[in-house]
Amino acid sequence: MSSRFGFSKLNNRINPTINSDALTKALQMGQLSTQMVSARVTDIVLDNNHPKFKKYGEWNGIGTIEFQIVGNQVGFKDENPKALPLIPYVRNFPLVDELVILFSLPDSNIGESSKNTSYYYLNPISVWNHPHHNAYPDPARKAFDPSETKDYESIEGGSVRRTAPYDSDTTILLQGINPSGGEFQEQINVHPLLPFIGDIIYEGRFGNSIRFGSTVNSQGGPDYRNNWSEAGPNNAPITILRNGQPIDASEQGWIPLIENINKDLSSIYLTSNQKVPLQTGWNSNVISNLFRQPPEEPSVYSSGPQIMLNSGRLVFNTTEDSIILSSKKSVIMAASDEIGILCNNQISLLSGKVNLGGADADEALIKGDSFMVQFENLLKQLINLCTALESSQIFPGGVPAPDPVVPLIASSTKQTITGFLNTVKNPKKPLLSAVSRTK
Repeated sequence: MSSRFGFSKLNNRINPTINSDALTKALQMGQLSTQMVSARVTDIVLDNNHPKFKKYGEWNGIGTIEFQIVGNQVGFKDENPKALPLIPYVRNFPLVDELVILFSLPDSNIGESSKNTSYYYLNPISVWNHPHHNAYPDPARKAFDPSETKDYESIEGGSVRRTAPYDSDTTILLQGINPSGGEFQEQINVHPLLPFIGDIIYEGRFGNSIRFGSTVNSQGGPDYRNNWSEAGPNNAPITILRNGQPIDASEQGWIPLIENINKDLSSIYLTSNQKVPLQTGWNSNVISNLFRQPPEEPSVYSSGPQIMLNSGRLVFNTTEDSIILSSKKSVIMAASDEIGILCNNQISLLSGKVNLGGADADEALIKGDSFMVQFENLLKQLINLCTALESSQIFPGGVPAPDPVVPLIASSTKQTITGFLNTVKNPKKPLLSAVSRTK
């Protein structure tokens, strides 16, 4: 049914009585006004340093905001009314002067009476449609500091703030007059992400994001086309987790940008069959010498799914059990400087063939234990031979006499071999490794 008529047709069949006019009429009559209002945040509790930490329930009150109703829609007896986060599992803590939607809903005292309600807030309203902040100062409120007046007036006039990121003369106190949780420093080089059709994007305030996207052929200019859609069919899924924009991001923070795996501070890409132009730290020509059939480089691979991690440093650590690296084909460990392997117990290599120096290595390595047994026997036999030769005689005229040459050579050779044998048998300086073994 849905494939024939579309979801809209199906929805009309299932819910024929839904009427947008009814909702509009309800809003006009004020039927929802006591349950849903817009408000400007005036303060927020984020840690135990806030002066009202105990008043609002200590740690149970984290995220509590004080607010002022926009347009005085509803009056409050409390001079500083408060509200709690609506959703306990996903928190988006607003800044001072950001606008939120409030709902009047049952509170923790609902068991005593259904009339016991509190205000709860949703995420900040996207007034400026920008992830960094969406503060809109109250024009009727005096600025916290005279130096803020210029910025407050310009923002109230609808101007996007575009000053130096650390201009102390024009800083807006988005953490309020009773700050907790640290200081929020407004920055002008934090850019929103450029969306592509069908994307679901979660963005933080500081250039961190998660994109649930796909392979898509954008019709935008060359600067606004993503670099993961050059291969593979359209609509193939891709997930990009990014922490930190490029350090050279422009100060035109209102212009969207696209993730760049080579410039973003840290990235995780989960692909299906996209080709991502990752610049690796190894020399592909050197790597090819290790394999008869080298694996495709990450930047050209598009035959199937892959996970790419890129950052200034990667640390894999376990506290209880193992790290397991398993591959159906190849595993590459490459570094432009050094590779170290440290183990307190045992390192084992199990393979049909182990090549040292490259894939074309053709010189065999001896088995040390077997060789040393035979080598020791050989040295002993050579010592015996030299001992016999030390008493070598000649028979000039049929009368035995000492050989003037052979005994001297034999004695010198015997001395050298004996010293070598002592070295072989010395337990303090063994020629064989005590930890390296082969089968």
